[in-house]
Amino acid sequence: MHKNLPPLPCLPPSPHTPPSPQKTHEKPSQTNQIGLCEGLEYKPLLAAKNLGIPVIGFPGSNFSISPKTLKALIKKIWTEWIGTNSDTTSNETLNDTDYTEQCEIILIADAGVGVNPQISTSHISTMKMIEGWGYDISLADWGQLNDKENGLDIDEIDLKTTEINLISIQDFKNRSEYNKPHKYAYYSDEPDTIAYQEYVEWEKEQEEIEEAIYTERKIYQFKDFLSQGFKKLAKKKANQLSKINPFGEGESYTGNRAKKLLEEIRNGCDVLDNTFMGDGKSHSVLEIGSEEGQIIYLSKNHRNPSIPEIKRIFTDINPRTQWGFYFNNEGLLVEASELINPDSLVIKPNCIRADMFKGLINKGYDVENSGDTINPICLNCPLFSKCSDTPGMYKHDKRKQTEAKYQRGFPDSLPRDKDYSKHILIFDEPSEQLSTTQEIIETWEEIIIELDRLRPYLTSQITETLNESETQVQTEENYQFIDRLVQQLKPLFKKKKSLDIPSDKRGQSLKYGLEHEIILGLISVEDKEKLSQIVAQLEFLESEFIGELMGKLDRDHLLGVEQFDHEKEYQELKKQLSKELPITERNKLSIRFNYLDEERNEFKKKIKMVNSYHNSQKNIDYVKEISQKIADLPPNGLINILKALLGDTNISLRIAGNKCKIVVNDPNKYAFLKDAKKIYLETTIDSNHLQKIIPSSRPLKVVHREIPLPLENLEITNINTPGLKTNNPTKTATNRSQKVLRELTNRYGDMALITHKGDIMDKDGYYFRDNIGSNKFEGNPNLAFKGTPNPNYGAIMDEYRAIYGNLDGFEAYYDRLIKAQILQGVGRQRCQRYPEQKFRLFMIATDLNLDFLKDYGCKISNHHSLEYHPEAGSPTQVARLETLSAIADLSARGTKITLQAIGDLRDVSREAVRKLIQKSGLTLAKLIRFMQKILSTGSIDTLIEGVDRKFEVKQLRQFLELEFEAIATETLADIKTMGWEVFEKTYLQTFPEPVLARIAAVLLALIDEERIIFDSSPPPQNE
Repeated sequence: MHKNLPPLPCLPPSPHTPPSPQKTHEKPSQTNQIGLCEGLEYKPLLAAKNLGIPVIGFPGSNFSISPKTLKALIKKIWTEWIGTNSDTTSNETLNDTDYTEQCEIILIADAGVGVNPQISTSHISTMKMIEGWGYDISLADWGQLNDKENGLDIDEIDLKTTEINLISIQDFKNRSEYNKPHKYAYYSDEPDTIAYQEYVEWEKEQEEIEEAIYTERKIYQFKDFLSQGFKKLAKKKANQLSKINPFGEGESYTGNRAKKLLEEIRNGCDVLDNTFMGDGKSHSVLEIGSEEGQIIYLSKNHRNPSIPEIKRIFTDINPRTQWGFYFNNEGLLVEASELINPDSLVIKPNCIRADMFKGLINKGYDVENSGDTINPICLNCPLFSKCSDTPGMYKHDKRKQTEAKYQRGFPDSLPRDKDYSKHILIFDEPSEQLSTTQEIIETWEEIIIELDRLRPYLTSQITETLNESETQVQTEENYQFIDRLVQQLKPLFKKKKSLDIPSDKRGQSLKYGLEHEIILGLISVEDKEKLSQIVAQLEFLESEFIGELMGKLDRDHLLGVEQFDHEKEYQELKKQLSKELPITERNKLSIRFNYLDEERNEFKKKIKMVNSYHNSQKNIDYVKEISQKIADLPPNGLINILKALLGDTNISLRIAGNKCKIVVNDPNKYAFLKDAKKIYLETTIDSNHLQKIIPSSRPLKVVHREIPLPLENLEITNINTPGLKTNNPTKTATNRSQKVLRELTNRYGDMALITHKGDIMDKDGYYFRDNIGSNKFEGNPNLAFKGTPNPNYGAIMDEYRAIYGNLDGFEAYYDRLIKAQILQGVGRQRCQRYPEQKFRLFMIATDLNLDFLKDYGCKISNHHSLEYHPEAGSPTQVARLETLSAIADLSARGTKITLQAIGDLRDVSREAVRKLIQKSGLTLAKLIRFMQKILSTGSIDTLIEGVDRKFEVKQLRQFLELEFEAIATETLADIKTMGWEVFEKTYLQTFPEPVLARIAAVLLALIDEERIIFDSSPPPQNE
């Protein structure tokens, strides 16, 4: 019944110390324990209440079926419940890095699990998995484990008369009918046999989907590869390497950077400097000055600049913050939460409504840009009138900070009503801070709730329309009209396989969801003119709705909202009384002044009350009430869906599972900076894209400073590892990576690893943060990257469509993003700063082409994970290598080499060996001859370690599928040399079938799609 439900956390009623599970007779503290038990209803609730510890309930006995969810729940319970109630941490800042060492997990098993091999195996797998995460893990035992008939579950025992002990994994294994897991188990955390088989099938399905998407993208990349290859064969000379610039943009210059940038600014241009990383672009900020305007340094890390002088000279522009800022464990100034001790704050809170802004903005509501009117959040704030003239409050401090000559901040924090025409804005890594799109996620249920919320606005009488010239009466018909549109969306949230999806889009639709064009093609709009009128009406009423949401506060709440009514008269009287006046006139003015002074003092008392209001229980209750309203509010997605159906090209839709992702582009977001003098500092940003997202009245000049080849002392080893095409690889693929990394560490010593944020492997940094702009790895002789830094394909596609209105040029744009991330990564060691030192960088990824990096002077060698560990290849590669090893073993023994003999050594059938060799395009006889050739000069190890001799055993490397890129390069050369007809007849057919299939498929795609015709005539004969 609960098969598809997630684990459910249950908390005890209060942090007291009731009876708890114990080891022998020692009673551990309840504040560091979390329990796991079967059940989603009463059992975990009773367990939490009786034991006094948080308990996570599961829909069945297999607790490891959802490892990511379990891991996240444990951390959430620790940080949000245990960490705030524990006596050991109450006086300290909560430390997320070592909570696994403090937290103990207790598995609360049902009666009889020890005599059930399937469940006991599952429990042991779960315990080992959790132990692998770094936690102490025990199993609660009160005599129930091996007693199926009379044993009691946790919700059936009497804790007053029952002694509970905690036993180890080994103790449970010794006392249970434990079955050893599958020999290929990863971290020994596979569930029971049925669940494991389901997982294997799921993993296979995911890899097939990834392969379908990957193939579509690789066709584009391989076309580009072939194009570059033909250019090289035609001997087209590239630019001089000393002047090469990322992607060939910009004019070169020498000398002082600040002088060059200011020269372009004075010439009336904005300027982008995309010199290679490590050349001191950020340091030049200190040399840039302006006589007439301000210098505003904009950076994602403006709060923690890496250059101390920037931090000292430039005034930071603080955003709204409800909880202030503090220094974390790494010494970085970060925004606090309600869990942080106020005494540790470096910057105090400046806005008691900041979280309300964030909550509404995250749901797609525009509360900041309300035109000339005051936004409803500020309007209802009791400190509204104090905000502009009280030090420490948001509006006052922001005004003072933005008056400074030198400022640092984030683009979104800049005032919108300021004239920037005289000021210089310096964007450091602009791609990390400039974005004109917002993503809104809405479920089918939330769309229905939102439609119900809009019903009064669709059916009410509106006396003023947008042009304020007509009277418009809306009836129930409008609601029914929108409801009919919405109901057409319903089938799109269900199983996609039943929908009419074009075959060339089916792979992407299964993985990334239904794309924008498919959704629009499945929805029929009966009256677009009527829909347009309804959308305009809803847009007009949005600010009114937010005002109603915030509610009208009592008059007591609004104390201080109004300024003293007679402040201007009071100040004028005060000024006049400071002068010499006739006695009669002075007395007359004094009477009025004293009256106003008394009223003004009374008003000040009220203001003082307001000062303490935000800490009052009344305000706390109000904040809770409004925060809950915002949390319950559906996203503001429906109006954007309706706009998309009307053809708004600034919106992109995607439906995946039960969620609709809506990406909305605001092309005018940075229009207020149009006249500013702008300097951009970044190596890899696309100048065309930059001009698309930030409008300017000034032309853009792209430059780069001439520097020596920056990577001449870097050696990159590109290790092709199966299964890493996606940012979320399977456990099997991760297992391969671990084996490769372990071997690299054995050969070269310890090295830092950068991988994806969600990767379960221990890492020193992650993509999209530590491979960009960071100096964390400067000078490291060895550095490893795992996986390709592929930005989320579907997310980037949606963003691109919303910005450009279509997908023309998207594949090239996406390919460039990947190259930009890789290029940023190889610059992390700052090799050019240590010209006498040699550096190594290892890229553990799948089918990654790094040839473009050669232009920067580095040496690149391409290898396969199988060369570093015999179990680090694909299943086919591992099986083929085992076959080669078996042939070598049989040859060394002098035993006759047969399919049966190979099968006996590999513990597989004769038929399995025959099919394996047959699918490679070879016969056993040919394979033996190839092996005899290599064995005559060395051992089997030479095959995978003797890199310099790879061409001597080319057929064997093809048999192991190690060198597709090398084969493709040779194919181009061969076609050019002998002509297509001769090549096809005399050479192409000699390739093993897997290689032949790939080459033929790619060439066929090129001929069919691009109409590329190869010259079939034989090459001219040399005299």
